[in-house]
Amino acid sequence: MNWVKLAEHGRIPTDAKYRNPRVSFDGLNWWISVCVEFPDCRDRSNHDGIGIDFGIKDLAICSDGNTYKNINKSQTVKKLEKCKRRLQRSVSRKYEHNKKGGSYCKTNNIVKKEKLLLKVNHRLANIRKDYLNQTTSEIVNRKPRFICIEDLNVSGMIKNRHYKCECGNVIDRDFQASLNLKAYGEQFAS
Repeated sequence: MNWVKLAEHGRIPTDAKYRNPRVSFDGLNWWISVCVEFPDCRDRSNHDGIGIDFGIKDLAICSDGNTYKNINKSQTVKKLEKCKRRLQRSVSRKYEHNKKGGSYCKTNNIVKKEKLLLKVNHRLANIRKDYLNQTTSEIVNRKPRFICIEDLNVSGMIKNRHYKCECGNVIDRDFQASLNLKAYGEQFAS
């Protein structure tokens, strides 16, 4: 092998133990991941906890009032999704056009289109992953005493899109769910 560029220059400690190195290939790039053992540092946490409810319209609603938007509804992601659909249709048409008998013939143009499609898929995955990392970092940097997250029942969420309350209480159901999760977490945190 040769020298490898390090994306984490200056952030990885030199006086720590390194364990479990892995090399992986995702179809476009080669990756090396290493586990670094580092002594635990205890910071004082805030005296308040956070309940987090995941939604369909928004990514997450916190009990402290912060709302994180759904990245899939941004213009950049919508544009890339449209590009992805067009490339998928184009690759499919090229396969059908180059069909010989019962088998498909893979031409250089198909290989080029598939590489473009792979790049678009990686770009979408990286945008989503980066947004999730930024969101979780922002929540953790507030140093709450505890974080309580719901178990998702996606099929139930899709079936019941409308919420009615007989008690006359008018509040966003996701925000109410995050408050309930915070109250639930208080039982176990104390």
